Amino acid sequence: MVQMVNLNWILKITIPWYLSCQPPLFLVKQCVPVKISNHLDVVFALFWTDPSAAIGKLRVCVEDILTDKKIKRFTSNKGKRNRLNLHSRIELFEDKNPAASATLMAIKWIGNAGSHAGGTMTISQEEVVEVLQIFEHALDQIYDTKSKVLAKKIAGINKRKGF
Repeated sequence: MVQMVNLNWILKITIPWYLSCQPPLFLVKQCVPVKISNHLDVVFALFWTDPSAAIGKLRVCVEDILTDKKIKRFTSNKGKRNRLNLHSRIELFEDKNPAASATLMAIKWIGNAGSHAGGTMTISQEEVVEVLQIFEHALDQIYDTKSKVLAKKIAGINKRKGF
């Protein structure tokens, strides 16, 4: 069983200036597409030096998840191709996976804050850890089919009242 690492104590003890091999902040399951996993490697690296940029990169991960799940990126109006914004794409995804859609929307709102951070607004490493926990949950909701398979088996057993 994989145990979630609590990074809060690390953040309170020391903040490294540079890491040549950044540790993953959570274990990315093999069911997650390689493109998203590669983006997460960048998020994990940015976490230590630029938390706002890490959040912004998570927003890119959300876009790629939606693309992977075949959520359209463009609409056509009178022959003109218009790009759908992330908010609209997440709303379209709601038809396929309402729970995951709500999770992705929460990440999008935080991603907006991260992309506009600076000046008086900053994103802390603690906040990034919190968003990464939510993002990991979104990945499980979208890509981890184990619970769905078990739910079908359970429903079948209950319907038959045994094997």
